[in-house]
Amino acid sequence: MDKLASMLLFAQVVEAHSFSAAARRAGIAKSAVSKRIAQLEADLKVRLINRSTRQLKLTEVGQAYYEHCARIAREAEDAAHTVANLAVAPRGLLRVSASSTFTMLHMAPLLAGFLRRYPEVRLEVEATDRVVDLLAEDFDLALRISMGPAENLVARKLVALRWSLCAAPDYLARRGQPATPADLARHDCLTHSSSLALSSWRFRRGDAVETVSVAGSCSVNNAETLRHMARAGAGVVLLPNYVVGEDIQSGRLIALLTEHVAFEESALYAVYKPARHMAPKQRVFIDYLVEVFAAPPPWERAQTAPAL
Repeated sequence: MDKLASMLLFAQVVEAHSFSAAARRAGIAKSAVSKRIAQLEADLKVRLINRSTRQLKLTEVGQAYYEHCARIAREAEDAAHTVANLAVAPRGLLRVSASSTFTMLHMAPLLAGFLRRYPEVRLEVEATDRVVDLLAEDFDLALRISMGPAENLVARKLVALRWSLCAAPDYLARRGQPATPADLARHDCLTHSSSLALSSWRFRRGDAVETVSVAGSCSVNNAETLRHMARAGAGVVLLPNYVVGEDIQSGRLIALLTEHVAFEESALYAVYKPARHMAPKQRVFIDYLVEVFAAPPPWERAQTAPAL
């Protein structure tokens, strides 16, 4: 412990460029600082600092040693800050952005549970399909569904998203049920106009991946609208299970080609601005999301696919 304290003191001396300034910062006598650095050098059997009446100059060994000591000092400071944050009750305004469809379908019970657990936090949620600028618009974090987070943000993956191919019983009674992905060429496929899966859908069976071109009479830039159109019998749709899982469980939509995995490589992420220290309100919200979306996520629990 004494050696660690001396290492931290050595880093202070270097950063203050003075034994006197380091002594004032540490609240001890200058002679005590000088003695402890001398003892550190004796223990290491090297000279760390070349002393003169005007300045302190690090030796080559001293420079290398300082870099390690400075890193330890920063980590000690971070550890103390983390403990202090943990001891502070999460409170204050937390601004969150999330997609419109996801907010409408799943955020209400999630937010209610969070606020019961942390009553001193106030939430402001913007439900939008645009990608908000967290820095410019002063959001604390965003829930984003994407193939990968932006490089300038910190991201925590909450859950991988599974997709389902499905249609209403009424549509299948009129048009028949596809037996293979290739059969989708003769079906009316409802597509998302801003999705990567606009004109081609991918399916995996074992190690084989099959991409099929699809077409239909309508494309919409909103997943909830596509869900309602599918329920009304307008066509076949490929959507994430968080959108159609409840309909598949209830039988309003029938899952198709279930021996294939319809896959788009997307996931739900919590993204936030890089920061050395995370505010308690932000940290507990992300931890809560991880807990809520632990596999299986809410929209896939007890899911069954009724037979046609």
